[in-house]
Amino acid sequence: MFAVNVLYLLPSANIYGGTPQKTLDLVKGSRNRSIVYFWSDAYSDKHILFRQAGAGIYSGAYGRNVFRHVRFIVDLIDMYSIDLIQTQFSFGEVLGYFAKLMRPRVKLIVTFEGSLKPSLLRRLILKWIYHHVDNFIYISEYVKKEKLVSFPMLESLPGRVIYNGSNLLAQSVRCSAPSSPYKILDVAGLTPIKNISTLIRAVGIMVHDMDKRNVELIVAGEGPERGNLERLIFDLHLARNVHLIGYRDDIGDLLCQCAVFAHPSVAEGFGIAVTEAMMTGLPVVAADAGALPELIIDGESGLLVNPLDAEKWAEVISKLMKDPVLAKQIADNGRIRALNLFSTERFVSNYENMYEMVVNRQRI
Repeated sequence: MFAVNVLYLLPSANIYGGTPQKTLDLVKGSRNRSIVYFWSDAYSDKHILFRQAGAGIYSGAYGRNVFRHVRFIVDLIDMYSIDLIQTQFSFGEVLGYFAKLMRPRVKLIVTFEGSLKPSLLRRLILKWIYHHVDNFIYISEYVKKEKLVSFPMLESLPGRVIYNGSNLLAQSVRCSAPSSPYKILDVAGLTPIKNISTLIRAVGIMVHDMDKRNVELIVAGEGPERGNLERLIFDLHLARNVHLIGYRDDIGDLLCQCAVFAHPSVAEGFGIAVTEAMMTGLPVVAADAGALPELIIDGESGLLVNPLDAEKWAEVISKLMKDPVLAKQIADNGRIRALNLFSTERFVSNYENMYEMVVNRQRI
């Protein structure tokens, strides 16, 4: 396997989001030469993590000025003899497309991270761009299915599903007994899609209807729904039971403090936080929605619940807390499944094979 010079285009170095963290894992694990271009200077304090992983780091705080971004990107292509551009999200796809127009020898790979449907105008623009992309990566079968609804022409273009890999920190952690058998954890942005409100209502049912007053829910993440969620916590008298702790760098420690990982997202494109919880040996309850049913086998390596049924979430989580044998069985099976299917090593290997295949196609 030969090394490829890869240029990653990212909106920021926000490693609390799945895409920058996944790219950081790729940089760490890959034998390829990695250059990263951030099209904003947000989270610039995290650039050092990419440098320590061996990447060349550049950023252009040019807002939505496509011309200035592309000029910078083309200079990087020439400076580092870039073979391949890896990008995602609509703005990154536009930047990659124009860079490829100016340097046609460079291959362009687009990874689809989510399933949100673009507006009609954006869909028309992206449809044109996609005909100039060399390969597509879908992070789950769910994302692929949803993208084909918006862009049926993708069916005839080269692409494959590559599941995300859990980051290296989670793989190095193996939890024993939790510090509290009554702690529930979720790692998620505070956005409507993550559906934290259902989880809060489930805790309310456990506390007030099931008399489980020592139950605690910890949510690590931040987002625009914080105010609404805080009001819900206040209205349900759960200030002592639910804690919104914001972004955290000690997710491994948090996982080991808790007894159950619960993730009620209604439209998850993959679910990296779920696989990390599985890898650390925590039993997982996940929504029966989006890509989450691809990650676990219901009743074997995790439990699936209707994302909007708070009573069912309360019932299933309570069942795991009352039955340590079942919880351990679910956790052990989940860890094995996650290590086999969602390891960083497997993820990096799949991407490297894809890169080599695409670049070889150019060199033949």
